[in-house]
Amino acid sequence: MLRSQLFFFNVDAWCSTQLTEASESGSENEYEIQFPGDDVTKEILSSSDFYEKFMPSTDALSESILRFCGSFLVRMGPLLVSSLIQRFTDARFNWATKTLQSFLEVVCWTSVTYATYSLYGDALLAFQVGTFVGAMMSVCDEIVLQFVRGLARVIRNQPGGGDLLQRLGFDIPKNGKAPTDGQELALIKTLLFGYLGVVAVRSLWENFHDVKFFALLTACTGVAFVVTAEFCCLWLPTRRVGLTLQSRFTKVAHNWREHWLRSLVEVLCWTLSTSYFYYSSEDYWWSFQVGTLIVVGVSLSSGLDKLPDVESTDEEKNEYGFWEERALDDPFMALASVLVKVQNVLEACGRSLEAEAMDMYENFAKMAPNMEISGPTTAPLHHVANSHIRDMNSDVLFHIGLTCSQEEKRQIVDLFGDVKFFVTGGSAERMTHFAQSVARELGISTPFGYALTPIGSTSRYTMYKVGPVLVANHGIGMPSISILLHEVTKLLDYAGAENAIYIRMGTSGGIGVDPGTVVITSEGVNNKMESVDDVAVLGSTVRRPAICSPEVRAEIVASAQEAGIPYAVGKTLSCNDFYEGQGRLDGAICEYTLEDKMAFLQTCADAGVKNIEMEARMMAGFCHKLNIPVAVVCVTLLNRLKGDQVLSSHETLQGFEKRPAAVLLHYIKKKLSTSA
Repeated sequence: MLRSQLFFFNVDAWCSTQLTEASESGSENEYEIQFPGDDVTKEILSSSDFYEKFMPSTDALSESILRFCGSFLVRMGPLLVSSLIQRFTDARFNWATKTLQSFLEVVCWTSVTYATYSLYGDALLAFQVGTFVGAMMSVCDEIVLQFVRGLARVIRNQPGGGDLLQRLGFDIPKNGKAPTDGQELALIKTLLFGYLGVVAVRSLWENFHDVKFFALLTACTGVAFVVTAEFCCLWLPTRRVGLTLQSRFTKVAHNWREHWLRSLVEVLCWTLSTSYFYYSSEDYWWSFQVGTLIVVGVSLSSGLDKLPDVESTDEEKNEYGFWEERALDDPFMALASVLVKVQNVLEACGRSLEAEAMDMYENFAKMAPNMEISGPTTAPLHHVANSHIRDMNSDVLFHIGLTCSQEEKRQIVDLFGDVKFFVTGGSAERMTHFAQSVARELGISTPFGYALTPIGSTSRYTMYKVGPVLVANHGIGMPSISILLHEVTKLLDYAGAENAIYIRMGTSGGIGVDPGTVVITSEGVNNKMESVDDVAVLGSTVRRPAICSPEVRAEIVASAQEAGIPYAVGKTLSCNDFYEGQGRLDGAICEYTLEDKMAFLQTCADAGVKNIEMEARMMAGFCHKLNIPVAVVCVTLLNRLKGDQVLSSHETLQGFEKRPAAVLLHYIKKKLSTSA
């Protein structure tokens, strides 16, 4: 690396001499980018004594090893093997993100298996041949798609290549970012090319009754349709046609409301043409096809929908793409990546052992109840691990607007000493409604002319005391709920309320579960799927297990079953951010692709994560540290594996948001009746 840097410093003298010529010639570029294969580059290197002396050519063996490790076969081998394995292990993910490719592969496998069985009558042979041909088509799909995408990258990284591709109408930004993948065309792409694929396979079977030819042509046909569909998604003219046709089906209400005359003409054209051809031929299917083709022409003639602009910068940085390709193809970089992953695994194991050791140390006093503990002999703090507040005469709980002092201790005990449940959620309005529901369900009424009013003298958090239930909103995110948990925990300890159950209720985004499912959290995890809460304390990071109480979770599950509300038990991913942290594509900053997002969400699903929100991990870690019974109950508003936008109606969402409250009301009533 040092020799490389010295070489570039030596060449800098030549670059400085060229600056004057560039400025005199009126060139727009201050520096001229040279590529390894350019004639000018070869001339510079051949005339450099420094290069010849300090950077000699490598030996043939090293060059051969580098070429072999960076060859197409070596790079494609692991990709092909993993893709074949993922056809089975990630079947649901493949159908969600590669619908057309998965459908055509199944059609190929089914067709070849059926054809072989119909000719030879051997089920085992038919299964083997069909599986082999299906695997061959999957491999060919990956090879051809990788080749086409690689060819596009090579062209894009050449001088002026990005401009050339964009002038030809391809959706390939110039700044090296991944292009949009045409996922918005998934419906029309799957319907059109899936139908054409089935028709083509049927035509092949009618003309070729030789299994060898039929299998080969079927696999080639499937690959051709997959590549053609990919091309149509990336080429902007065909994408615009596809979006226009797809919008006729996906935006029916909008079309009739905004373009009623156009919609009426299209429906009349389809009806009249289909009826005429059916009357002439008495073949309904043929008439349907011809009528549909006619109305497609009418729809396209009325104008095409506009496409969103392709985001790209005005500056083309070809050198980035070149060195990126070199880094990706370098086998030593691949080996270094593997070693880094091994190092991360070892560090994670070490952190887990450290966390377990700390947990054992913290619980040592409970395992030795007769051990004498030095310190002040004042009243113990049941769920507060802070010796500094024992000698305080007054503690101002600033954010919830309450003060706990020795003079007011009796009042604090009378008000909060009977609290058995602390229920918190993000929205102040939602928690107000929940407090009113608790009052109704428990039969707690206010005097005539009075209403349920919040406690405290601050607007940061809204808090209600309804019988044995303390209700408060916590805002958004782990920092906000952390403040509330610290102050409420101190308040309940001052009041002598022992073993109050902490419960967070709210909304979340589901992963692999249907909208409206109530997720009961088993543990909170971070983006590395670790069940720990990292707390920054005085320049260091303290890691606390983020585990919810199994006993409370089991009781809430029973309440959900008895209430007849759909539920799921699993891990909850708690993020520090709503947009980038949760892999959303609609934030102000997004430097990853749809494939990156879907791969991460699938990793979460494989790890047992059922939903994503922003508070559970911190609350579970806090309560586990202080031995407080804790549960997290959140309803899912959407399935993130199917999109980022909430598509349910307002009425449906209101019904979803009531489900966690219904489960918890059932649980609280049951728990109070049992303890009574």
